[in-house]
Amino acid sequence: MELHRRWRYPTVRRRMWIVFVLGIVLVGMTGFTFQQRPRSALQQLAEARTRWSLRSFANYHVVIEEQNTAVGYCMEHSDVRHEELASNVAVCATTVGALFQRIERFLQPSCDTPRCACRYETSVQVTYDQQLGYPQTMELHRSLQPNWFNPAYWQLMWSVKQLHPCDKPYTEFHTSVQVQALTPQY
Repeated sequence: MELHRRWRYPTVRRRMWIVFVLGIVLVGMTGFTFQQRPRSALQQLAEARTRWSLRSFANYHVVIEEQNTAVGYCMEHSDVRHEELASNVAVCATTVGALFQRIERFLQPSCDTPRCACRYETSVQVTYDQQLGYPQTMELHRSLQPNWFNPAYWQLMWSVKQLHPCDKPYTEFHTSVQVQALTPQY
C-alpha cells in the first residue's frame, strides 16, 4: 500500500526530475531541428552549375589530369569554344559541362541487372571553384553490389546457382580528375 501511494503521488523532487528530463529532451529536439544541415551533393552541383553559367566568358583553355580504371593516366590541354572542344581531342579531353554531366550521372541511382537485383554503389567527392563553380577535383567510385533487401537478388542467386551473382568482370570503376588550370579566352 505504501509503495502504491508513493508512485501514485510523486513528490516535489520527482516532479522536478520529470520536468528537468522533459526540458532536456525539448532543448535537444529544438537544437536538432534548427541545426544547419550540410548541403547535399545535388544541391552543391546545382549551385556550382549556376556559378559556372554566370561566368563572363564563353571560351577557355583547360588543363585536365585524369586517372581512371578504364583509360589509365591522361593529361590533356584543350581549348573549348562555347562548351565544344576546339583542339586536342584526345581520350580525356573534356569540357566543364561534360564534367558536370559526369558528376550528375554518378549521383543518380543505377542498376545492372533486371529488377535491380544488383545495384551500383557510388561515392562522389567533388570540390568546386568558389568563384566560377567548375569542378576542381573529382573522386568518383562505383562498384556493383548485391541488393540484399530486394527479392530479385535472391531469385537471381537461385536461378544462376552462384553465391555471388553480382560478381562480374569490369563492375568496379574509379576515376580521379583534377583541373590543373582553367584560363578564360576572350
